Amino acid sequence: KVRFFPEGGNLVEGLSTALGIEVVDARGDGIALKGSIKDGGGKTITEFESFDFGLGKVNVKPEPNTAYYASVMINGEEKKFDLPSVNATGYALSVKNRGEDMILQVSSNTDEGVAGTVLIGHLRGKLIFKRIGKAKDKNAYGVKILNKELLDGVALFTLFTPEGEPVCERLVFVDNPNNDTRLSIAANADTYGLRE
Repeated sequence: KVRFFPEGGNLVEGLSTALGIEVVDARGDGIALKGSIKDGGGKTITEFESFDFGLGKVNVKPEPNTAYYASVMINGEEKKFDLPSVNATGYALSVKNRGEDMILQVSSNTDEGVAGTVLIGHLRGKLIFKRIGKAKDKNAYGVKILNKELLDGVALFTLFTPEGEPVCERLVFVDNPNNDTRLSIAANADTYGLRE
């Protein structure tokens, strides 16, 4: 069984999106394998690989009026798994956690672009980020958030259309190294006698 999870929620024509891949056997155990993403004509678009737990990731940029599938070879036979349908218009939200910071990227292929969209971030029930898309952003913008300014936990980012409809959502784990407990242990002597 092969399942696909477009980052942010949907595949959209002309917008590059990270596509999470989960590959499991009949018992639900993850499988490590290699395969390729192909268009309806059988042309290879990109290669992908799932690892020990059956999880992998690949970037795709869907073209208009094109269906895609994943092709994997199992026991010498090609198996095909359809990718989710591609929306003609819409939005994409990408979050890259680089340890010290996070890069948020918002893009759209709509006529209005990202103007008027609202990107909200929450962590532990508190608002940590808010940005309204501007006309000068045109079809995309990027933002960097420093992890040292955040608490540890799962942050939720949601992108809303200018009409207030949620269209993309992304969870990301924040691990601020400054929040880690530090423990220092010292002895009061170099050697000890019996029961000292």
